[in-house]
Parts: sequence; structure tokens; C-alpha cells
Amino acid sequence: MSYDIMVIGGGAAGLMAACTAADSGKEVILLEANDSLGKKILSTGNGRCNFTNDYMGEECFRTDSDHQKMKHILESFSKDDTLAFFEKMGVCPKIRFGTGYYPLSMQASQVRDAFCYAIKKRNITVVTNFKCKTITQHASGYKAVSEEGKSFTGTKCIIATGGLAAPKSGSDGAMFHFLKASGFKTKDVVPALVPLKCKENFFKKLQGVRWESQVSYKNAEGRCISNQGELQFTKEGISGIPVFQISRFIAKDLLRKKSCVVQIDLYPDFSQETLQKLLEMRFYEEGWYKTNREALVGLMHDKLIDVILQEAGIPSEQMASSISEGQLRSLIRLCKKFTVTVTDTKGFEFSQTTAGGIDLSSVSSELEYVGYPGLYFAGEILDVDGICGGYNLQWAWASGYMTGRSASDER
Repeated sequence: MSYDIMVIGGGAAGLMAACTAADSGKEVILLEANDSLGKKILSTGNGRCNFTNDYMGEECFRTDSDHQKMKHILESFSKDDTLAFFEKMGVCPKIRFGTGYYPLSMQASQVRDAFCYAIKKRNITVVTNFKCKTITQHASGYKAVSEEGKSFTGTKCIIATGGLAAPKSGSDGAMFHFLKASGFKTKDVVPALVPLKCKENFFKKLQGVRWESQVSYKNAEGRCISNQGELQFTKEGISGIPVFQISRFIAKDLLRKKSCVVQIDLYPDFSQETLQKLLEMRFYEEGWYKTNREALVGLMHDKLIDVILQEAGIPSEQMASSISEGQLRSLIRLCKKFTVTVTDTKGFEFSQTTAGGIDLSSVSSELEYVGYPGLYFAGEILDVDGICGGYNLQWAWASGYMTGRSASDER
């Protein structure tokens, strides 16, 4: 049987695309590789689903292709449109943790369930466990064939199969690899919003430490990217939201075999002068009865004290008042410019999204692939990724809406 619109991928973008197309009166089929729809939605926002954000700055979204096209798509379905859509589905929004919107229930499962109800209400045909192997142009549009040989056709086709991040959720990248091999124009894909591995040997000592820091990185093009928040030290390197926010740039440079050095300001709320005066007081004025290690107690995490003193070449049991000016300068430098060398990311298995994908320059302003009338792309499979805070889901809603609306056009 042939349908008006065939949507491949039942994640956030595919669900939005299917609902939007069905609202235009089209007969829609939704093909999903998992045994249920919206599996990846369940893990978003730590299971609470941060589905959009009150702040929608352009800098919250990244692409290596067409910034203007990305901006156009986002403007076509705004944050307010998202809120109205969710409220119409019965999901009451609530701002939490600053500017992020969550369902009032704080349960991602209810967002997924609301979409399932919306799909049912619109009489959209759903086929699960459909692992799409190929998509080809067909006499009446496009034909999708599964690994088992099952096939469906649609006059129009929307591909929303996701990227490579979090493969346990079903985003194994199989469709992306097929499209790239078939000649579709793509940008190299790397993990984004992902922990980083570093080469220094002190990380096992720092494992478990969480510390408010500013994390900065200057990429291969000379652009400095930084973010402040709670840094997490792991046995292999660094993690936490400030690391996630800059990780896509590091992953891109690692792919190009570039050296990647991250600079950490362990005291971002202290100027260097303020920190110097504080340390001089602790060591020179109060250090006559304390060791170097004891002089830092109350100012720094115990595990950090040991590593910082070791890296500065300062004996921990030496009397604090005898610290030299050179040693104090080294200590201040490490506190404000603690540098680590990144060797790798933790990979797609631990990433929240994918950077790279279908090149935006190869699709129209309505996300129709140039040269393939009626073939559209939505969501993470496109070369757009957002920072933490509901931005990747906002891209899914906006691009899903655009493709659903465009594919329903009778032109």
C-alpha cells in the first residue's frame, strides 16, 4: 500500500513531522526501528524531558554548513509554537533550573505518551521493528525496504532516523551511513555533548570531584569557546555540562588529528589579583603553624589540593610560610589556568547528540533534498546540534514541523 507521506524514524522529529502532516489531511505511515515510539525521548533531561528553553539565542545552535538556513528553520517553529503545541497535547509546561521548560509532571515518559495519543488520534499508521535498510526513488514516490525485506511506499518521504548518539536508544547511524554511501552530501559526524578523555595521569586521584569552573578551548580556527558550570572529574578525564557545551568543537579537531588542550579556571569568580591576596594571607600571614596542604583546606577540595600541589612542585608537608614567590605564582597559575590535554571523547555511546550530518547546503529552505523532489530530512540526521538545555529537542520540533508542513504541500 502506498501512503501520501512516509515518515522514517519515530523519535522527536519524526513524531512531530507525522503529526504535522496528518493535520493537513494526509495519509501518513510512521516507520520505527524500535519496538515502540519515542524511546530516546525517555532519557532526555535525565528522564524529565527538557523539551525547550525560554532563551533562544542563535549561539545555542551549531552547524558547519548553512547558518542562515538553520536560523530560518528555527524561526518557522518558535519556542512559543512548541509550548502551544505541547499544551494542546495536554502537556503542561513548567520552567525549572533557570530557563528550561519541562512537563509539569517532570516525567519524560508523559511527553512520549502524549505523542502516542496524538498519533492515535490522527489515525497515523505505525509500524515498529522496521529497521530500514534502503530508500529508493519509486514510480509513485519513495520506497523503504527493511532488513527483513518488508517494504512501504510514499508519495513523499521524510527521513528522521536520528544520528549516531546513544545507540542503545536505536540511533545506530545505519541510515546515515547508507545515505553517505549513496552519495548524499554530508558533514563528518562526531559525538557532541560528551565527556572527554585526557592524557594526564592524575585523573584517577581526582575521580568524583565536582567543582565550579570555567572551561575554555581554542579550536583549530582560533575561536575561543568557553562555558562555566560544575565540572566533573572522572577517572579518564573531564565531564559535566561546561565540558559538554564545548565538546563538539574538540571532537571535530580530534577528527582532524589536531592537538586539543583545555584550560580550566578553577576559580572563575575570583580575579587573579583577588586570588593572589587570598593565598598570600593564607601562606605568609597564617602559614607559620600550617603546612602547604593545610593552608588550602577550606579553599579547595581535598583531592584537588594534593594534585595541584604536586603539579606545582610544592611539597605538601612543607611549612606554608616558607613558600617561595615562584612557588606561589605557580600555584596561582594552576588555579586559574589548569590545563589538560584531550586525547579522545567517550564516544557516541556516552554522547547526547551528534554533530554533523546531512549538509544544510544540500537541502532547500523547507528541508527538501535538492535533486530529490519529495524527499525531506528532519532532526539529528541534519548538520545541526544544540547545547544542553532543550535545544536539540527544539531543533527536532522545528525541523519536524517544517518537513511535515512542506511534504503536505500540494505543489
